[in-house]
Amino acid sequence: MAVLCKCHPLQSSKLLSRILAYVSIRLRDNESKVTEACRTLVSSVVLHIVPVHSVPTNTTDDSTSGDAKGIQVHGDDIWLQVFETVAAPLLKDSNAVGENATKCLCSVVQPTEFDGHTLPSDEILLAHATRVHSFFKSILSASVAKMNGSTMYASFSPVFLLLQSACQLAHEVNSRCGFKELFVCIVPYAGFIFEAIEDVFQYAPREDWVLRKRGIELLTMLLEYFALSDDAIAESTKESVFETLSYVGGMIQYLQSAKLLFRRS
Repeated sequence: MAVLCKCHPLQSSKLLSRILAYVSIRLRDNESKVTEACRTLVSSVVLHIVPVHSVPTNTTDDSTSGDAKGIQVHGDDIWLQVFETVAAPLLKDSNAVGENATKCLCSVVQPTEFDGHTLPSDEILLAHATRVHSFFKSILSASVAKMNGSTMYASFSPVFLLLQSACQLAHEVNSRCGFKELFVCIVPYAGFIFEAIEDVFQYAPREDWVLRKRGIELLTMLLEYFALSDDAIAESTKESVFETLSYVGGMIQYLQSAKLLFRRS
């Protein structure tokens, strides 16, 4: 199905609702290989069906190519609506099938090639980043809101996973394509994310090592991509990141006292 989406996107777009329904059904198998296949299919939908799904039927072929020109014609509101259509069943299923749906939602934010690891070419990645911009802001805001003031720390784990994908996409599209808008979206939430990670290490159950590992990975990304990289973001936005680093000092001291590995595996 992923190959059909890539080779025949316009025809496959007519079956989008059925494809998403099939993904929802297969996620309930709760098998790692099935979940990875679903992620590959979702990535193919995002990269190949989304660019043509929002195009009116009377447009020319030039406007369905998914390039920057076509993106500007339809506007952020159209792309937001299309991405919300793709993400809606996954958000709904996140309560029913848990993390499997969240992993597929990560593929909506950061799609990959068929191997499940390789990112698309610079041109395709930039086109995706431009299309996903409005949805990126929306899902980022909703994810942070779930953690803000919450003491249900077990629910932070899938949020951390989704935020990792968001940070990775922002970093890749900035370093490879010079597209900084996604970085700018993350900056206002940096302080809230730092606080959430700190709360996890102070108050969350110690036996939930997956949650703690994801917290360390996310914190490492924030430091590496935002605070410690000279090329990460423009000086005007980097200043906002450094204002949140007071949270990091206490976090590092806590990690050192707990003798936890401060690195990504």
